[in-house]
This record gives sequence, structure tokens and C-alpha cells, in this order.
Amino acid sequence: MNSAEPPRPLTWGVEFEFLVMSYDSKRDDPDPSNPAPGISRRREDLEPPQKRGAEQWTLLDIQAQIAETLRQNGINAMTNMDRMKARYNHNHMIPDSAWLVDTDETIDMEHTRETRRQRAEGGAFWYGIELISPPMYYSEESFIRLEKVCNIMSSNYRIIVNRTCGFHVHIGDGIAGFSMDTLKKLMAFLWIFESQLEKIHPRHRKHNRFCPSLWKSIHEDFYNPSRGDFETRKQGLERILRATTVNEVVGFFTAGLNRPAYNLSNLESTVSTSKKTIEFRMHEGVDLSYSAKVLHWLRVCEGLVRFAREKPLDEVQDYLRMMSESPNVQEAIQCSEYAPGTTNNLTGGTIDILMQLGLSSEATYYSTRLQQRLSKSKTDQNSMGTGHMIV
Repeated sequence: MNSAEPPRPLTWGVEFEFLVMSYDSKRDDPDPSNPAPGISRRREDLEPPQKRGAEQWTLLDIQAQIAETLRQNGINAMTNMDRMKARYNHNHMIPDSAWLVDTDETIDMEHTRETRRQRAEGGAFWYGIELISPPMYYSEESFIRLEKVCNIMSSNYRIIVNRTCGFHVHIGDGIAGFSMDTLKKLMAFLWIFESQLEKIHPRHRKHNRFCPSLWKSIHEDFYNPSRGDFETRKQGLERILRATTVNEVVGFFTAGLNRPAYNLSNLESTVSTSKKTIEFRMHEGVDLSYSAKVLHWLRVCEGLVRFAREKPLDEVQDYLRMMSESPNVQEAIQCSEYAPGTTNNLTGGTIDILMQLGLSSEATYYSTRLQQRLSKSKTDQNSMGTGHMIV
């Protein structure tokens, strides 16, 4: 490539996990003040008396409705069932540009008190949905398309998220995937600074078996964190930097768990997929309003990968070796989980890391959010008269 040419943009994709409301057509809307419509259905369709299979067909029907709504508004969309039928019929014209409407068995509609109350009092039922975007090049135009999809969904369906929902971001670098150097730089950076980046997210995401940290994922026994065979950050860093193959890096972080907070399983050479991406899994679920929460996290994920792709390997590894022994970094790892760090020097705090990545807008945004969360935590502690942090 000509050195004068700008680097090609990275690709991104998202996975929204959320719940959609449907209610008994013979009863009043359980939340009439909500401007977004619920899906009115017969109760026998909503809650089959003895047929679990029939309930599954209701979920498939809701997925089909969502896909049709998107298509009617100019968005190419299909359900996972549509895709399976196309493959069964040897239809090789499955569009890569289609949004995919699916479900995820980890989404639990009974998880919150409000959904249980609405089901008992108003005949409301919540169905877990996963909405998966096609791959897009990182650009303002792609953000406009994302905003359009979010607006269509939020204006046509009543949507909530709870603690069982996540917002996953995929970042890729073309069909071939990441170069060995890029992958080593990225994972080494995340390995050293994941504790600081974790502070962006609420506690229930950090202590979640569906998105454990890299630190935890190197051990097969995830449920026994007191094991004594943890490698130090410095030892782990050297192991990453010594790697000679992509599979070696992937294997280091998937010893016992295949989907940690930063999931590399799509990059393994034995995996047959065109989706050569790293998946950022730790973010909490979002309600599909096109909010700053969505955009800023997308920019953080892209910024991390772009930093790893563009910075020279020797520069990155020297910096990380220095930081792995820095008292400031160790202090940042051990400090209050919502302490944001500073914005005027690189001491190793959460905000410092974002500034190092060139993400000044994100540093400002997350500094405000972390301060708000810290203030709320202190208020909760004072009101309960306890030293335990409440999230």
C-alpha cells in the first residue's frame, strides 16, 4: 500500500440483547403511558397451557414481525429461521448486509421485579431477542444507519433490558483478519489495562460468567478464583509477546472459557467463519435508543484496535513492559472500582488510558459517568449505613 494512503477503516458490527413486550389482547395495556406500542396477542398464543413448543413458535413469530418491520422501513433484515431455511435449500445468495433477528437463551424475562409484576397484573409477556447487525466499515455513514435501526425499533416496540442482557461489539480488519503483530499488541494492551477498562462497566458485568475478564479466562476453574496458579501481569505480558501464531494467542485466553470479555474465538484458524473479529462482550445491555452509551463504547472498541494496528510493535511492547511494573498502574488496578483517574497525566487510571488512545471525547464522557456512579455508590453506602458498595 502506498505510504501516502490512509489506512483502510476497520469494520464493526453489534449485537443487541433485549426484551420485547407482548400482552393479552383481551386486557388493557399494562403500561398505557408508554408511547411505544406493545404487541397485542391472544393469551393462548402468549402462554400455551401445556405446550412449550407452541411458546417457541410465538417467539419465532415475534422475530418475524420485527424483521418485517425493519424491511418495511428500508432495512434489509431476516430471522435466523429464514437463514437456516435458505441454507437448507442450498441458497447461496444469503445477503451479508442483512440484520439478523434471533434470540439468546441467556436472556431471562423473569429477572426483574417489574416484568414479573406486569405479567401477573397485566398479562404482559417479555420475549428475549438478539438483533445482530451486518458488518459495516467504521464511518459516520454507518453510524447513521445504526441510528435509523435503533429509531425504528424503539418507536415500534416496547423494549427493556435487564442484567441478563448485553451489548456486544465486533471489530474486524478485513476478511483475512488481524495481523499477528496487531493481535499481540491489542491483547497485550488489554492484558495490562483491563482492570482500568473494566471500571467503565457496572459491577454485574464484571462478575458475570458470560463475559469474564482475561485474567479469569486463563484458568479452567472459573468458579474457584482463589487458585494459586495465577500468572503475574508481567509474566502474562511476556507470554503474549513471545507468541508466534494467532492460535497461540487465542489459546492463551480460552483455556477454560470460550467467550471471555474480549472474545477471540472467531480468529482461530480451525474456525470456519468469514467473521474474523474480536468481540467486546462486557458492556451492559442498551434499550436501542441511539444513545451516547452506544456510540462512545463503539468508539472505545474501535480506538483500541486502531491503536494496536497503527502503533509500532517495539514502541507498544516497551511501553507495556514499563507500565506492567509501574506502581501507578498497580495502584489503579487496586483502587476503588469507580475511581476515574486523572486527565492531565498518564498515571494508569481509566481516563488516562482513554486519553492515551486518543479518545478525548470518550475520556470526558466516561469521567462524568464514573464520577456519577461513585457519588451514587457513596450515597447508597451512607443510606444503608454500611461500607459495602451497592451497584
